[in-house]
Amino acid sequence: MDKIKIGLIVNPISGFGGPLGLKGSDSDDIWDHVTDVYNLPSLKRTYDTLNNIDSKIADKIYFYTGSELLGEYLLKQFGFKFKIVYTSKTQRTTRSDTYKLLNEFKNQNVDLIVFAGGDGTSSDLIKIIDTDIPVVGIPVGVKMYSSIFPLSPIYSSKIISEFCTYKDIEFILREVSDLDDRKINKGITSTKFIGYLNTPLNLDDNYLQESKGSSISDEGNEIDNLIEDFNDRYTNLNSYIFGPGSTTNTILKSIDIDGTLLG
Repeated sequence: MDKIKIGLIVNPISGFGGPLGLKGSDSDDIWDHVTDVYNLPSLKRTYDTLNNIDSKIADKIYFYTGSELLGEYLLKQFGFKFKIVYTSKTQRTTRSDTYKLLNEFKNQNVDLIVFAGGDGTSSDLIKIIDTDIPVVGIPVGVKMYSSIFPLSPIYSSKIISEFCTYKDIEFILREVSDLDDRKINKGITSTKFIGYLNTPLNLDDNYLQESKGSSISDEGNEIDNLIEDFNDRYTNLNSYIFGPGSTTNTILKSIDIDGTLLG
């Protein structure tokens, strides 16, 4: 029986910058903040995905991946058969490593690409893969706008399992969007359309998230109500935890506090 060839690529640093308040994970010095490379969010979520692939189809899969944190480290923890088709010179991988590994997947004629990352990683796939090879995303980014991602790593594993189980699986093009850096620098959260990626159409229609808008202009009344409700409850005696985003930033401005759009 022919094996199903799956390319696995992990963007190790994806999702790391948000919790540190670094407004994403794209800065040049992001790796300088990492103290434990084996405890990164992307690795944990990829582990959850691999761990929940249906054990009945595990022997049908042959993985292709990159060295160390690009995928090898995780696959070694399971019984999957795999081959390393690209070796990075350092654990501190960059976009260049992503491009090179994706090109190797094309050379190997993989049937499916599983990638752990966020909107930026999705954009990288469009540049190299476009819609030629179907993909399954593992959601890792802090705040993702693209509709290519399942709702959780568990749903990612379900889609992979269905892809490997059913011969007549259908596919659907899903939108990839990313934040517009030029507007972010002006304090405005706005997304730009990047393109489409091809993904298996799961049996249940609720595995994938919808594209997220970034503007609150059509939700003015709802935001006003949230502000009014918060101000009714607000007291200096309590502590409040606010996440990043345009909505929370607007509420904080109502009490003269500068929030953050990205973390």
